[in-house]
Amino acid sequence: MHKMDVDFDRVAFVDSLTRISSSLEMAENHLWTLIEAWPQFAKSILKGRAQVGIDKKSRTVNGSFLGKDFTITIAPVAGQGFCFMEAAVFAGTQSHCSDCLIGLFRIDHNGDVKDASGQVILSSEVDSQSCDLFVAITRKVLASQKSFQQPASGLLKS
Repeated sequence: MHKMDVDFDRVAFVDSLTRISSSLEMAENHLWTLIEAWPQFAKSILKGRAQVGIDKKSRTVNGSFLGKDFTITIAPVAGQGFCFMEAAVFAGTQSHCSDCLIGLFRIDHNGDVKDASGQVILSSEVDSQSCDLFVAITRKVLASQKSFQQPASGLLKS
């Protein structure tokens, strides 16, 4: 801790915290609205070739596309002048393996999907936003370097 850490305007801080909290709640609501449609998309659009499980309490989405597992972990990110919900997409089931991280996106309070640099990659005004995001994640998972083959399968040479 430093002197500057305790020098702040309490009223301005509380006001800022209130705005951030409200914005994070809006961003989280937008994100879950997008995600909640994915199990139905897996059945209808991908003809059952995908499974999606949603756990709001732990802020995770787990599933598989053609047998390739994926995990999405969701966390709030906030600071001075910005806040959003961040979703990290991992190939496989280990959600904290940096080598397995295959994608990252953010949702702001307006519902726009942004890349890590903050550029809008999918506007909230796009009617197919949820489906487009789901298909983009599907493509990332399928393109990941995690192999369909298991070492025990005998198909891999030692």
